[in-house]
Amino acid sequence: MLGSALPALESLAEAGKRGGRLLALADRAWESGTTRSGRRRRSRVDFDEPPVLPQARRPSPAWPGRCCSGSTTSGRSPSDATVRGLDGAAGAAGPARNPGVPQPGGGSPRGSAAGVLSGRHATVAEVYAVPPKISTLQGHGNVDGSGEGPVCGLRDPRQVEFCDAVMKTGVTIETEREASRGSVKVDTRIHGGEVMVGSTLCTADILVHQEKILGVVSPDNSSDADVVIDARGRTVLPGIIDLHAHTREPGYTHKEDFLTASQAAAVGGVTTIVDMPNVEPPTDSVRAFEDKRAAAAAKSIVDWGHFVAATNLGEISALAEAGATGYKVFQVSGAYPHDPRLAINDDGALLRAMRAIVETGLPMVVHPFNQSLFDQLSEEAFVAGRPRNWRTFAEIYTAEEIWHTAVSSLINLQRLSGVRLHLLHSHSASSLRLIRAAKAAGQRITCAIDPKYYQLTRSDLERGRGRVCPGGFVAEDPGRMEEIWQSLNDGTIDIIDSDHAPHTLEEVAAQDVNAWDAAMGSPQYDWHYSIVLNDVHAGRISLSRAVQLLCETPARILGIFPRKGALLPGSDADLVLVDRHAETTLDDRGLYTKAGWTPYSGWTLKGLVTMTMLRGTVIASGRRVVGSPGYGRYIPGRPQYLANQ
Repeated sequence: MLGSALPALESLAEAGKRGGRLLALADRAWESGTTRSGRRRRSRVDFDEPPVLPQARRPSPAWPGRCCSGSTTSGRSPSDATVRGLDGAAGAAGPARNPGVPQPGGGSPRGSAAGVLSGRHATVAEVYAVPPKISTLQGHGNVDGSGEGPVCGLRDPRQVEFCDAVMKTGVTIETEREASRGSVKVDTRIHGGEVMVGSTLCTADILVHQEKILGVVSPDNSSDADVVIDARGRTVLPGIIDLHAHTREPGYTHKEDFLTASQAAAVGGVTTIVDMPNVEPPTDSVRAFEDKRAAAAAKSIVDWGHFVAATNLGEISALAEAGATGYKVFQVSGAYPHDPRLAINDDGALLRAMRAIVETGLPMVVHPFNQSLFDQLSEEAFVAGRPRNWRTFAEIYTAEEIWHTAVSSLINLQRLSGVRLHLLHSHSASSLRLIRAAKAAGQRITCAIDPKYYQLTRSDLERGRGRVCPGGFVAEDPGRMEEIWQSLNDGTIDIIDSDHAPHTLEEVAAQDVNAWDAAMGSPQYDWHYSIVLNDVHAGRISLSRAVQLLCETPARILGIFPRKGALLPGSDADLVLVDRHAETTLDDRGLYTKAGWTPYSGWTLKGLVTMTMLRGTVIASGRRVVGSPGYGRYIPGRPQYLANQ
C-alpha cells in the first residue's frame, strides 16, 4: 500500500521535511528581525550564524532526499515541489483555493533577497532590509494563499524570499537519509499504523527524535528506537490545532483554567489551542497579555496562543510587538461571555480597528452579529408573550438574518481595509454564499464553524435545555444544513473549530428563567476529534478533508505549517492515534473539563482517540492525561502580508 502511494507522496514529503527545517530557521530569523515599521521585535533567539545566501539565478542543487520506503526523489529542488491538488496527487480535485490561507506549491520569485545580497554571508537585518517592492512574489505565490504559495506557509514576503534563498543553498540533514536506510537510533518509533501523510493514508512507521518527526518509513525499516509504540489497528493523524478556545483564565477559573482546558484538549486529540480575550481583566493591553501568558506557561500541557482584544487601538501595535497571535472582535454584546467592553458594533469603529490591525499582518478574528436586529427581534418576542428561556433565545440568536447582515457588512469592510479577516460561527447559509463569492473575488477571508450549531438537534435542545443552547435550530433547517455540508466539503468553510466555552451547570440552568441574562456556551474539548470522526464514519466528509479542516488549514492561518498540522519529516511530532472503529456512548463521567459536563451526553460516536503526543511526548493515553503542567509552549503571531502592502 505504501509503495503504491509513493508517486503522490514523494514531492510532498520531501518539501515538507525541508519546510519544517526552514520554518524553524525562519522563525528564529523572524524573532530576531524587525517589524514592518522598522522597530526591532523582542528577540528570544539570536540568529548567530546566518546561512550563505546564493547568487541570483544560481542553479538549484539536486536533492537526494528519500520518502517513506526509501525511494529517492527525482532530484528536484524543494522550491520546485508542488502539490497541485488538495487531495495530495497532482491535479486531484479538492476544495477551492482560498485567498486567506497560504497554500502548498512553489515557484521562483521575480525579485529576490538572494539577488540583492549577491551570495555573501548576510545578517538577518540585511534580509529584512530588502525593500518590499522587490518581493512582488508573482509566480511564487502570495503568502496569503492566492495562487500557488510557498510550501512553508510563511508570512512576510521578505521572509518568503529568505526561506526561498535558504532552500537553494542545498541544506540537508544527513540523519534523514540515514533514517531511510535504517541506520539511526531515534527516541520513539510509532509502528504498524495507518499514517495520514499529506492527504494520503498509507501503512508506515513514524520515527520521532528530539521533538520532531525524523522520518516516515516503511514498517520493515530497521531503525532502532528507545521506545516503540504499537499502532497496529490504529490510524495516526496530526493533532488538532484549535483556534477558538475559552480557557476562562484569569477571572472565571471556577468554570475552567489553563490546566483543565489543556487536559480536556489532550484527551480529545487537540495539541495546540488559541484562546480568547473575554476574561477578567480582558486582554486589551500588553500588561494583561503578559500576565495571561505567565499563567498559561505554568499550567498548559498543550501548545497555545492567544487572540487579544482589538478594542484599544492604542495598544494594537504594542500587542503585536509583545507576540499576540492575532486579534479578536465580538460584535455581540450582553451577559457574559459576551462582554460589552470587547464589543465593536459600529462600522466606522470596525474599519478603524481593521486598518490598525492590517499593519501588523496578523489575523482579525470576528464573532459576527447584528446586535441591533437581535435586540429588536427579542423585544418583539417578549411583546408577543414568548418566554425568555433557552428555546426562544436559541431561535432568535441563530436567525439567518442576524448573521447574514453582519457578515455582509464585514466583507465590505474587509474590502476597504485589506485586513486578514477570519469569521467565526459560519452557519448561516446566505453568509456562506457571500463568503464563497468574496473568496472568488480574491478577498483575504477565512471562516470557521463550530460543531454545536450543525451537530446538535432540536431534540437535543429540548432534552439538554441550557446545556445545548444556542444549538438546535440550525440543524433543523434542511437548506441551511445542505449549504453547511457543501461548504465544509468545497472549501468555503476553512476550519472546524471547537468554541470550547465551559460554564457551570448552575450557570446554564439560569437560562430556564432568563436566557438573556444567563451564561451561554458548552465544553467541547474532551470529545472534539471524535465528533468529527463520527461524520467521517457516516460518509459526510472524507478523512483527508477532516484533517485539513482540523489541522492543516488552522496551521496555515497561523503561519506555522508544516511545522504543525502535518505528519512530515521536520514537523513537530504532534499526533494522535485513533481507533476509527471504536464506538463510545458519551456521558458526564470521566471528563477533564472543570465544568464536568458535555452537551453530547447520550450520543454514540464512532472514532476514539487512544493516544495524544505533543512534540514527541505522550500527553494522553487511554483517555488518561499523562502530560505535565507547563509543557505547552506559546505560539506567537506570525505576520502575513500581501506583496503590495
